[in-house]
Amino acid sequence: MRTVFLTIGPQGAGKSTFCKKAVTQHPSIIWISRDEILTRLFGTVWLNPYTGGHQLAFECMWRIVQKHLRKPDAVLLLDCWNGFGSDRALICRELRLRGAECIIGLHFVISEKACVKWRALKELDTKGISADEYAHDYRLFQAQPIEVEQGFDSIIRIQPALVSDYSFLLGSGEQLCLPGC
Repeated sequence: MRTVFLTIGPQGAGKSTFCKKAVTQHPSIIWISRDEILTRLFGTVWLNPYTGGHQLAFECMWRIVQKHLRKPDAVLLLDCWNGFGSDRALICRELRLRGAECIIGLHFVISEKACVKWRALKELDTKGISADEYAHDYRLFQAQPIEVEQGFDSIIRIQPALVSDYSFLLGSGEQLCLPGC
């Protein structure tokens, strides 16, 4: 079953770190990261929104997704910004059009303090964004609903600091796609 896990969480929630650990433990899982694509294309994730760079990265991301979803037993980890329910619904629709049979949201549950702490560790990478701005971003993200109705078969809540075994990502697609949270 072609299964896609979509990471959901604010900046600094540990989504990319989780994905890196998962593919290290299980190399058959394909990790597709919008930030990695942006960095490869432009050397950074911080782009002027009017340059078209983010659109180019999304087009590249969808080509990669399409290629991997040709495999009948594909398991993809899609690490892609989706702060609003409408973003998640659009991504889920695109994934279905491209052959995803099971879409599971991985909702990263982490404190505001931990996200702001991550920002401090990435000081050189944050383009002058203050801790207050990160905290505001966190609160905006938390105000958005995360629901199965956005196109998911199910949603799994993740506390990334507590995960050490990533084999649940390789479980039976039918089992993981049971409705509910």
